[in-house]
Amino acid sequence: MKLPSIAAPLSLVTAFALVLAACEHADLLVVAPPSPTLSSLQSSIFDVSCALSGCHVGPSAPHGLDLSDGESWANLVNIPSGGVPGLVRVEVGNPDSSYIVLKLLGSPRIVGSQMPLGRAPLPESDILAISEWIETGAENN
Repeated sequence: MKLPSIAAPLSLVTAFALVLAACEHADLLVVAPPSPTLSSLQSSIFDVSCALSGCHVGPSAPHGLDLSDGESWANLVNIPSGGVPGLVRVEVGNPDSSYIVLKLLGSPRIVGSQMPLGRAPLPESDILAISEWIETGAENN
């Protein structure tokens, strides 16, 4: 029994890919990643870097800043910072004035140390994700 040749279908796929690549509208096919959500930040950053035993979890969290799941939004958004009361932890739409971003960057505008305390700073991509969440409305999503 002779197997059918796959050369013809492959050449069609290759030709289509070449036409698509040369198309002036090919950039329309690029899909931007979705904006960060609180739930994605919670699972990928807060739960693994902040809401840990002895850190920002439970009723004994420093300055009442419990960042555990289900508590973080209410303790961050439009809440005065415990270190610099003139700043809020998350100023909706303004990551550059949000105390959480300043703490993560180790800004001279903070009181105390850069977060996470005693560990390596968060990667720039994590801080950018938090900043983008703040800039796009800091929704409880």
